[in-house]
Amino acid sequence: MGFLAIVALLLAATGIYGVIGYLAAQRTREIGVRLALGARRADIFGMVLRGGLARAAAGLVVGLPAAGAGRPVLKWFFFGSGPLGGGGFVLLG
Repeated sequence: MGFLAIVALLLAATGIYGVIGYLAAQRTREIGVRLALGARRADIFGMVLRGGLARAAAGLVVGLPAAGAGRPVLKWFFFGSGPLGGGGFVLLG
């Protein structure tokens, strides 16, 4: 795997970690009440993890078809250009 692919994976993992952390911080009072009523830490962890995975799954459901639909447009836009050619370089910059 290339260096940029590893960097992209690390950035994606960091982003997902940040979103799950934000969601957990928003539910601090709910988590406190659940713990006070006798919920185990594993139950709370599972609740937070399921919420994050549900959002990730929703992102995949929306993102994969959007990427598939956008592929012909990008293929047309980048036709005949090299890796850093023409409008693609300007678009990415």
